[in-house]
Amino acid sequence: MKKEQPIEQMFQEILQSLRNWKMSKYSVNNYYYEGIRPIRTYYGDAGLTMYDEAFTESIVADLQRKYDDGIVTEGICKTVRKLADMMKQYDNGFKWSRIKHGAKEKLASAYYTDLLNKYYDDECKIGLRSVLTADKNVTNIRHFFRWLEKYGKATLEQITLKDAGDFLTYYGELRPYTISEMLGSLRNLHAFIQRQNIPGIDFSPALIARPASRSKLMPSFTQSQAEEILSGVVSVMFRLIYCCGLRPVEARQLHVDDVDLETGQIKVLEAKRHKDRIVVMADDMLMLARKYNEQVSRKYPNRSHFFYNRFSNGIYSNVHMLKTFKKLLNAAEIKKISPKSPRAYDLRHTFATHRLYQWLQEGEDIDACLAYLSEYMGHANLSDTAYYIHLVPEFYPHMAELGFQTRAEILPEVPV
Repeated sequence: MKKEQPIEQMFQEILQSLRNWKMSKYSVNNYYYEGIRPIRTYYGDAGLTMYDEAFTESIVADLQRKYDDGIVTEGICKTVRKLADMMKQYDNGFKWSRIKHGAKEKLASAYYTDLLNKYYDDECKIGLRSVLTADKNVTNIRHFFRWLEKYGKATLEQITLKDAGDFLTYYGELRPYTISEMLGSLRNLHAFIQRQNIPGIDFSPALIARPASRSKLMPSFTQSQAEEILSGVVSVMFRLIYCCGLRPVEARQLHVDDVDLETGQIKVLEAKRHKDRIVVMADDMLMLARKYNEQVSRKYPNRSHFFYNRFSNGIYSNVHMLKTFKKLLNAAEIKKISPKSPRAYDLRHTFATHRLYQWLQEGEDIDACLAYLSEYMGHANLSDTAYYIHLVPEFYPHMAELGFQTRAEILPEVPV
């Protein structure tokens, strides 16, 4: 490490190094806004102009605390940590510092090492996939095996459906944008295990497809948290999202004519993927909607949108909705329901998980009910709805009974 290295010079060298490593303009900007700028702010507030390793580590620790409290995003926390590691290893230039999570590490047990080698040989032998794809699968499966070793699962015979689900939950939070690749690799592993008649449980029900582009596994509120948030007239729109499983944008864009306060039917027009659908309000939600409409109509009798906002031409903007929901969260003293801060969209996830759990408690046929829930929520694929089963822990003992392994449309092949 160079002594008395100016911090601004280090920032400039970092940016130039990122460009030299052929990173995209978007990635370089991301490192600047989520890494360099927060560090620069801390140094500026402290009046420091020279690099200080101990001070930089204190920045990382402080941002981790703020992330735990839901004040800063996970992206800022991770990027600052990575840059701090690169700055610590500075030696007349920067070296790429990848934060490793164990996927490339060697397996500790001979059992999993032998199984992984046999899988790779089998993949190359049958020739169904390219060598590059087989290599990616091996990397993902090694990550899975390392996780099993960490938690004392010496063989595949010892794992349960809950173990497989817990790994996917962990991986989805760690690398949300590659969860589909992991699912595809584990399906290939499962097919190999079946071909070779290797002893172990059928963990395919845990591999229900998760959407690839979600930035995190979808969290949901508890029943008591939902009631705390949704108490009061100000939260009628959010209660409708929760009670009918609407997307926030669908609730915001509802016109007065779309809501039938006689029958309780709501017409959701031109929703995601240009799909139209009709949802029906429960009696208590219908009564609340009538009361809300009566009060708002007195002041705005000719309003166009059902949920009227006088500050933005009648329709609730996304920004205004976020501010309102933040106030409701603060009033309910809710900071987090997952590693990330809660959003209004999580009320939709809560609707799905609570409905599934209620059906489970009532002894309903979940496999049959999923199709109805999928239509009601406006999902394009049944697998999008089946995903919510992973958010209800009580389902794990019953997953083998749900029959998903016989439903090809729920377990699509995911290209890797």
